[in-house]
Amino acid sequence: MKHNRIQGLSSGIVDVFLIPLITIALLGSLSLILPNFKMMSPTAVKITTGVLFVIILFAVCQPLRRVTIRVYTRLYRYRRILIWVILVVTLCWQIAIVYLLSGPNAYDARMIMSAVIDGVAPNQDYFSAYPNTILMFFLERALWLITGRPVLETFVIYQNIVNLFLIDCGALILFNSVRRLFGKKHAQLLFFITWLVILISPWVAVPYTDTWAFFLTALFLNVGTSYFSTSNHVYKYLLAGLTGVGLVFAYLMKPSLVITFIAFGIVGLFRGIGRNWFQIKKVAIFSVLLFVIGAGGSFWTHQIFLDHQNMLDNNTKLAHPMSHFIAMGMHGKGAYNPLDTKMDTKIKSPVKRKQANAKLIRQRLHDFNGMTNYEKFLVNKQVNNISDGTFSWGGDVLIKTNHANSTIRNKTLIRRLFAKQGYVRPNTFEYRFVAQLVWSACLLLVLFTINIKNWRVQFFKYGVVGFMLFLLIFEGGRSRYVIQFLPLVLVLATVGGMRLLTYARWHHISTQKSEEK
Repeated sequence: MKHNRIQGLSSGIVDVFLIPLITIALLGSLSLILPNFKMMSPTAVKITTGVLFVIILFAVCQPLRRVTIRVYTRLYRYRRILIWVILVVTLCWQIAIVYLLSGPNAYDARMIMSAVIDGVAPNQDYFSAYPNTILMFFLERALWLITGRPVLETFVIYQNIVNLFLIDCGALILFNSVRRLFGKKHAQLLFFITWLVILISPWVAVPYTDTWAFFLTALFLNVGTSYFSTSNHVYKYLLAGLTGVGLVFAYLMKPSLVITFIAFGIVGLFRGIGRNWFQIKKVAIFSVLLFVIGAGGSFWTHQIFLDHQNMLDNNTKLAHPMSHFIAMGMHGKGAYNPLDTKMDTKIKSPVKRKQANAKLIRQRLHDFNGMTNYEKFLVNKQVNNISDGTFSWGGDVLIKTNHANSTIRNKTLIRRLFAKQGYVRPNTFEYRFVAQLVWSACLLLVLFTINIKNWRVQFFKYGVVGFMLFLLIFEGGRSRYVIQFLPLVLVLATVGGMRLLTYARWHHISTQKSEEK
C-alpha cells in the first residue's frame, strides 16, 4: 500500500508540471497552423483542401470505410515487404535532402566549421567563451582530416552523412528500447510518429550538437533498458562503466543532457522510498563504482588532452558563467541576446563577470514589476521554446545551399518545400503547415499520458518536464533545443497514442453492442 501511495504521489507531482507546460505548448502550436496555411501557395491550398475533403468523406461514408478496411487487410499480408519499401524510400529521400540542402549554415555551426577548415586564430576566444563547442570542434576536425581536407561546401556534405547516420541510428535504437519496455505495438506506433516528426524532416541536413544530442538521448535509454533487463553481472558492470564515459561525452557536447540522468535519479528515489529504501546489493555498489570511475576517468582524460593539444587555446577565464545564460533567458523572447554577450566580453575578471550577471538577473526580475508579468513572460517563452513544429527551420537554421542558383535543383520538390530559391529562410510555409499539424498531434498525444502511474512512463515525464524547465530558466526562445530531448517526447506521445487507440476500440465495441440490443 505504501508503495502505491508513493507511486501515486510521484505521478501527481510530475503531472502538476507536465499538464500546464504541454498545454501551453499545444495552444501555441495550434495558433501557428492558420498563419502558415494563409501563406501557402495556391497549389498547396488546393491539395490541402482535397485531402481534407477525402478525410471528411471517409468519416461520414461507411461504404468507403469498408472498402478501405478490405484494402488494408489485403495489404497487411505483405506488410514486411511494404515496410522495407518505406524504409528504402525514406533513405533515398534523406540522401536527396543531403544532396540538395547541404550548404554553409549560419551562427555557431558556421563558426565551428570555419575554425575547422581555416583555423581557430580569427575566433580563438569563441571556444573559450563557449567551452561546450570544443568537443564538436575536435570531432569535426577529425572528420575533416579523414575525408582529405575538403573545401567547406564538400565538407558539409560529409558532415550531413554523419548527421543522417546519427538520426537514423537514434531512431532505430529508440525503436528497440520501446519494444523492450512497452511491447511491439508501441514500437510500431513510435516508428510512425518518429518518421513523421524527424526522419523525413530536413534536419538531416543540419550538422550540429542537436542531432548528436538526439542520438545520445536515445542511446542512454537503450543502455538503461539493457542494464535492467539483463541478469549477467559482468554485462551490467560493462554498461555502468560505459554509461559513465557516455555521461561525460554528453555533458561536454550538451550539458543539459544530464537531465535524463537526474530524471532517472528522481524516479529511483521515489521507488526506494516506496520500498522502505533500498536493499543494497553488491551488483549495485560495483555498478555505481564503475560508473564513477568511467565518468571520472574520461573527464580526467579530456582535461589532459586539452592541456596538451595545440589546436586551440582554452582560456577558462573567458568562459561565460551559468548566470550569463540565466540572465539572457530573462530578456525579450528568452533567446540569444548579443548585448549580454558584449557586456560579458568586456569584463575580463571571472569574479566581476559573475557579479555583473547576478546584478543583471536581479534587475530584470525587478523590471517585470511583479510575478504576474513574469508568469506572462514564461508562458510566451514556453511557446517560443516548444511550439514550433519545424524546430526553428528557417529561423535558427539559415542555409545557403550548394549551387543555390541552380534552376534545375531549385525546381525539385525538396528545395520547393525546404529551401526556396536555394536559401533556407522562414518562407517555407507548405512544410511549416504540415509540420505544425504533426507536432500539434504529437503534443496532444502526450496529454493522454496524464495519470499513468507506471514508473517507466514517469521517468519519461520527469525527463520532459526537466528539459522544459531548463529551457524556461536558461537561454531558450526557439524550438531547435527540443531536438535534444525529442526521444523522450516521442515515447510519451506513443504511450498516449496507444492509450487513445485502446479507448477508441473500447468505445467502438461498446457502440456495436448497444446497436445490437
